[in-house]
Amino acid sequence: MTTVDMGPGVMAGPNARTPMSGGPGWHGMRLMRLAGHPDTVAAGVVSLRVFNTGALTHEVVVLPLSAGQSAGERPAGPSGRVDEAGSLGDVSRSCAAGAGDGTGITSGATGWTTVTLQPGRYELVTSTLAVSVALCAGVTAAPAAASPAVTGTAIPALQQQTRTNLAQAMRGEAFANVSYTLFAAQAQREGRPAVADLFRKAAAVELGEHFTQEAAPSGLVGGNEANLTDAISGEGYESTTMYPTFARQARAAGDTAAADLFTEIAKDEAAHQAAYKAALTALRSGKGAIPAPPAVTPVTVTAGQPKVTSAQTRANLDTAMHGEALAHAKYTLYAQRAQQSGNAALARLFTAVSDVELQEHFSGEAALAGSVGTTSHNLATAIAGETYESKTMYPTFAQQAKTAGDTAAATLFQHNATDEADHAQAFQTARKSLG
Repeated sequence: MTTVDMGPGVMAGPNARTPMSGGPGWHGMRLMRLAGHPDTVAAGVVSLRVFNTGALTHEVVVLPLSAGQSAGERPAGPSGRVDEAGSLGDVSRSCAAGAGDGTGITSGATGWTTVTLQPGRYELVTSTLAVSVALCAGVTAAPAAASPAVTGTAIPALQQQTRTNLAQAMRGEAFANVSYTLFAAQAQREGRPAVADLFRKAAAVELGEHFTQEAAPSGLVGGNEANLTDAISGEGYESTTMYPTFARQARAAGDTAAADLFTEIAKDEAAHQAAYKAALTALRSGKGAIPAPPAVTPVTVTAGQPKVTSAQTRANLDTAMHGEALAHAKYTLYAQRAQQSGNAALARLFTAVSDVELQEHFSGEAALAGSVGTTSHNLATAIAGETYESKTMYPTFAQQAKTAGDTAAATLFQHNATDEADHAQAFQTARKSLG
């Protein structure tokens, strides 16, 4: 028997790029998400175990997908709920198996059921019992004789505050990673190779250790299909809603350069979404090829003042930059996942788009925002950020996780606090050496 672990709930802000149906986007908002691990299983008896990590009560229903149908495309009725006709089973009891009396899986509880899946594709639909919003994830049942399915990592049953804190921490780590990358380039231009190396090493820790370690308990990375679905949703929101809105606001405020950049990035994100959709189709059908990676045209960001005048444009640049930083970090992990599964072409696609998010989008926005200063200024910025994380943010998160009983997360937060204190000290030493 194969077990699929599900994690429906509310995730904080940019950790999940799928906006709640009918709600706002993913930057700084609280978002609904459903993830299943692994997303490919052998046909036969499958146990679905659901961890409700959200604040609301949920139920999960297993529905078959017809040929050409994708998860999330099933129409919802006036109440926001999908037609559950043809359901193979549901999980709607706390701490028990199968269907319940309508009470659902309460916050922090677990429910489970066992179903028999024939070869094919299935949709796992969750709805909250407090509000009627349907969310979907896909699972594929492969023939028993097929190659072994890629194993995913189960989402731990963390308390909601811990998951919220993990999302905030990852957002900060992703932003620090890309900021330090630009700071390193500026230090190199100023003829300060030792400081450039210090920034590069810190950037590597923020992404390769802190972000990656925090992503594991949050269930950020799924199988290739789940990761592509997540990327498609995020790119769609940015290309059709976020960036067009930012462009209109910037143009109205007279920030023409920002408006032009936002418009250009919206087109890029639409192209990324199309590539990811084609990759997902190829992955599911076994036909066609993963699209070729997009070309990257790096933007050099030198020290300078902001090139926008409107407070709204400055705020939108900050939102966009945090989103691009997070996308860069997420796609880096998605590329690693694809490579581990043996799909080198998909890994190349994720890596190339990740590079575009950093070297073109984030960098172009950083140039307009005046995010890079002299090396002395950049070190001061880094010191302030590392000091806050080491003395305030991470210790608070660690204490909250410990109180909630999430001891592993508490240990991770405390470890990262110590790392950030070391970074702050190293940056302080480097700044003093500038004279």
